[in-house]
Amino acid sequence: MNMRSSDRAALDGQISSLCSWKFKRIKENATYSDYGSATATDDLEEIRKLPCSYKFHFNCVDQWLHIISCCPLCKQDLPR
Repeated sequence: MNMRSSDRAALDGQISSLCSWKFKRIKENATYSDYGSATATDDLEEIRKLPCSYKFHFNCVDQWLHIISCCPLCKQDLPR
């Protein structure tokens, strides 16, 4: 997506300052021993939280924010 509009897009610094983390989705019917068995080859989800508290997949929301600097759901602007 190269439709970046400089007046509406979030700055790279704004995006990188947002909270993000990785988590491993636990399969259904997992046993207790499955919880500590994440390895480097496991698929991890990376999530980014916006100031409005909505959470999105890291890559998806970053693409959105490079176009327009607001939440895709509630449309709250990122602080400048």
